Amino acid sequence: MTMKPEALLLEIAAKHFHLETLETRNSDSLDFHDVAVWSIRAALEAAFASGQATARLRHRDTLIALIVAARKIIANPPATTSPHKPPFDKPRNHDEEIANVKAWRDWHKAQKGITE
Repeated sequence: MTMKPEALLLEIAAKHFHLETLETRNSDSLDFHDVAVWSIRAALEAAFASGQATARLRHRDTLIALIVAARKIIANPPATTSPHKPPFDKPRNHDEEIANVKAWRDWHKAQKGITE
């Protein structure tokens, strides 16, 4: 679970700069601080790492959604008929073979404009 940005900033500021708040308190002694460059670097690295982690989570969520969608399509594939030809399955018996031949004949006639 990721933190809200404001809470994350406050946590980084508390850890690296020993600040109690990021709110303006209208007092120089409370609003301005001497900070070592290594503390600034550590805080920036912490913020950067948090951003990377959030991006990975979003990327992971997107991948999971794509996998779920793909599994649904595999489990229940859309019709694979072409608008150009009638559907032909490999016939399982003689009757299906005859039905396929008739469907092909009817499709071919329709393409040529032949009517009976």
